[in-house]
Amino acid sequence: MSHKLRNTLILGILLLIVIIGGYFSNRKDAQKLSAKQKSFNSTVKMLEDLQRDNPDMKDEKSIVAVLDKMKKEARENNKFILLDDNPTHTFEYLVLLCDKFCPEITFDFQLRGSGQIDEIQFNKYELSGIAHINSLFKLTTQLEKQNPLYTIETLIISQEAEGYTDTIDFNLTIQSHFYTQGTEYKESDLKIMEFPKIKYNPFYSRIHGPKKSEDELRYINLDDAVLIALNPEKVFVRDNKGIVHILYIGDKVAYGYLSSINWNKQYANFKINKIGIFQNKKLYIEKE
Repeated sequence: MSHKLRNTLILGILLLIVIIGGYFSNRKDAQKLSAKQKSFNSTVKMLEDLQRDNPDMKDEKSIVAVLDKMKKEARENNKFILLDDNPTHTFEYLVLLCDKFCPEITFDFQLRGSGQIDEIQFNKYELSGIAHINSLFKLTTQLEKQNPLYTIETLIISQEAEGYTDTIDFNLTIQSHFYTQGTEYKESDLKIMEFPKIKYNPFYSRIHGPKKSEDELRYINLDDAVLIALNPEKVFVRDNKGIVHILYIGDKVAYGYLSSINWNKQYANFKINKIGIFQNKKLYIEKE
C-alpha cells in the first residue's frame, strides 16, 4: 500500500471519529440545554404564579422595606454580650429600666464579685429593697427580655407582715457578661415591651380567717340585722341602731351583697365573703 493511500485512510478515520464525537457531544449539550430550558421555564412560571398571587412582589421598594423590617426585628430580638461593664454602667441601666417600667421600685445596690470564664468576664451585683410585687415582676422580666445579657442568679422574696398588701421584701442577684468583642449598649436600644400583670399577691392567703374592714363596715352588717319585710323586688332590713335599709338584688352589704329573694319561702339570700370565699347567708322574716 502506498504512503498516499495509507495517509488518506488514516485522515478519513480521524475525520469520522471527530464527526461521531462531535455528534454525541452536541447531543449531550442539547440535552443539557433542554433540561436547563425546562428548569428556566418552570422557574418563570413559578415566579409568574407568585406575582399573580402576591401583587406586592412587583413593588421592589415594598420588598426591601419588608426585609429591612425583618432584619430590625431579628436584631431587636437577639441577646448580645456587652463590650464592657462596671458598677456605674449597670446601675445606670437598672435606673433606666425602673424609670421606664417600674418607677415606684426602690433598692440598694452593691457589687458582690467579679470573675472570668474563658474569654467571658462577669460582674455579680446584689439588689435589695421593698417593692410592689408587680414592680419586681416587671423589673425581672425586663432584665430577661432586653438585649444585654444579664442573668438572674438568685431571687429571694418574703413578706414579714400578714399578706394583706402587695408590698414585698426582695433580694435579687444578677450577673452581667462582657468581653472584648461584645456590643456597646446604647439607651436608644431599649425595647418598649408590655407584659401581663400578676393578678394577685401569692403571699396573700386567698382563704383566711375572718378579718375586720372599716370600708366594709360602712354598709349594713347582717350579723346584727333583722329582716322585717320583703316583696319579690326588694327587702327591708333593720340594723342594730333601728335604721331600716331598703335593699334590691345586687345591693351591697358588709362583706357581700343581696343575691336573691325567695318570695314563696319568705327569705332573702345574701352572698357573704369574710374568709376569701363566698358563702350563702339566709335571712328569714322575723315574726314578732
